[in-house]
Amino acid sequence: MASCSSLCCHFSAIFCFEKCCTCCIPGDVPYLPRHLGITFVDKILHQGTKPVLDSKSKVTGLEAKAFGLGDGMLSQMYRLSLEYKPKNAGPKTIVAKVTPENVKMRLFGSILDLYMYEDAFYRLNIGKKLGLNTPTCYYTGLGDYGRYCILLSDFAPAKSENQIKGLRPDLVSEALSQIAKLHAKYRGQVATSVDTKEWILRQNNIKFYDTCLKTFAKNFQGCDQAYPKLGMSSDQAMPAHSLALFMATNLNFFKRLYTEVFNSAFPTTFCHGDYRAENMLFPQDNLKQFMLFDFQIVKETNGLLDVVYLMFSSMQPGVRKANERQLLKTYYDAMHKLGANDLAWAEVLLMYGLGISMCAIFAYISLQDLFDGPNANDPKTMAFQKSYIVNLAALATDWNALAMLKKCKLHLSNSPNWPKFTKFSPGDYRDMIPKRYHDLLNGQIADQKTTALGVALSASTAPAIAAVEPALRCADGFVEKKKKLSATIAAAVSPKV
Repeated sequence: MASCSSLCCHFSAIFCFEKCCTCCIPGDVPYLPRHLGITFVDKILHQGTKPVLDSKSKVTGLEAKAFGLGDGMLSQMYRLSLEYKPKNAGPKTIVAKVTPENVKMRLFGSILDLYMYEDAFYRLNIGKKLGLNTPTCYYTGLGDYGRYCILLSDFAPAKSENQIKGLRPDLVSEALSQIAKLHAKYRGQVATSVDTKEWILRQNNIKFYDTCLKTFAKNFQGCDQAYPKLGMSSDQAMPAHSLALFMATNLNFFKRLYTEVFNSAFPTTFCHGDYRAENMLFPQDNLKQFMLFDFQIVKETNGLLDVVYLMFSSMQPGVRKANERQLLKTYYDAMHKLGANDLAWAEVLLMYGLGISMCAIFAYISLQDLFDGPNANDPKTMAFQKSYIVNLAALATDWNALAMLKKCKLHLSNSPNWPKFTKFSPGDYRDMIPKRYHDLLNGQIADQKTTALGVALSASTAPAIAAVEPALRCADGFVEKKKKLSATIAAAVSPKV
């Protein structure tokens, strides 16, 4: 968790200096809506190598209106309606993301550096480097203690799909193909790429995962009271509840799972971290290309965590289950097409299944908002929370996630090199992954066995062949005779399978 000194500094800044000694607060970052004045916005729109406004134009009027209430908790959103001289000299509206009014969420975002990540994403122009369509960033500023501001192009009247209603399979397929651009580009490269190595949240960041897990465990307490409020019985919530209970009582295991296993089992990559329907736009009347936004939780981790979170958060359970195999294949094929040829089905299936635990963290951390959050009685918040618990229960059941995680824990505790991670064996994959997907494992695991057997046979046959090779070289048909001898010896030493 955050240190006492860090929390004291944050509380002093927020409740003392910002309220009573405003003259002591640096004025470089306009973190409150009242700071978003005509002078500031006019200055921003005249800056840069390609300024929005020319020297003969200026902002003459501005009206700020809050929107997205009940949505993103880590920031407050405002739509700025602008007037110009001459008329229509610039965009009619722009969007401002500023420090949230909710002190708890501001502390959470600041202590975990979540504001820094979105600032860096736009400042380094990561989206454009990947060919991803993201909002134009006019300004990004970051101060201490959760003070931040980002000015973005407004994509209205384009709208996100209804996340609670769920995405159609074809839209999920498009979203998976798009996120593969990010995942393939940085697969195994996060720690070395100049785009990411200096700032991104790393997979081995113990502070981040320790804070998330402890917050999750705290919010999980008393969740029994939330289910009736959501109109759910205990039986309906039980698969999700049982998974969360196992996690809340095994925090050390999950901290190691996220910071060691996820960091060692397979290559990591650059992930969005909050990849769901409300953070993306699909082509529509006034938008030609898929657009992605909200980069506050970008981090290094396995790409399948974006995949499972999208299908958990943004699909109806029955639709997800019926189309899951094909959608996973869409992602697999897209990654291979983009050059990530080392991605195997064993990784896809295992990390998708283990990633369900991260979905549980999202679901139960936000569940507390029903009781003491700013949106406690908001109908949309209620509907979101219910969809998360319902979807988690279905996904945990379909993948037998609790059993998978228990087997993973057993593997780690039985590993001879523990706490150093021991790679999973073909048997481990079969034991943890649902049987309905074993056909996807068969070919790849067979290839692994053949390769391993070939190495063993080479080691066994090489001395025997070397001993008789001089004599064979003097005989007619040397090459053919050597092949037959190799085959005979290999058959003799080959284990019976």
